[in-house]
Amino acid sequence: MDLQLPDIPGITARPFGREGDYQRVADLVLAEARADGQDDVVITADEVEVSFRNTEAMDLSESFRFVEVDGEPVAYVVIRWYDETDGPRVYRHMCKVTEGWRGKGIGSAMLGWAQGHLAELAEGHDRDKTKAYRTS
Repeated sequence: MDLQLPDIPGITARPFGREGDYQRVADLVLAEARADGQDDVVITADEVEVSFRNTEAMDLSESFRFVEVDGEPVAYVVIRWYDETDGPRVYRHMCKVTEGWRGKGIGSAMLGWAQGHLAELAEGHDRDKTKAYRTS
């Protein structure tokens, strides 16, 4: 499923996988936190790497997209799924958009991609398992 981006000159989407991408994720998390007045958030590229490497059912080449404008990351979306203990299979996504790029349709495009991709995953999974959708 392709990410259907708004008509903004120089905008592109790409999967995770280039050198420095863990740092790019950390930078975007910090930029969004600062824009939301959360000055106490601290995250490093190493922490992002550990988190991503220890998250099951998250293939970064399929489950992650950076949105860039003229080659600079301005947003990202990541999806994953997991089974709760004695609960449903949970499908969730997380999006981050930097302050200067909010309200331009990027978040809506990422949401559409995430929901569509998660629906495809859920369709291919065990039909007898209760399923739930969550976002953060």
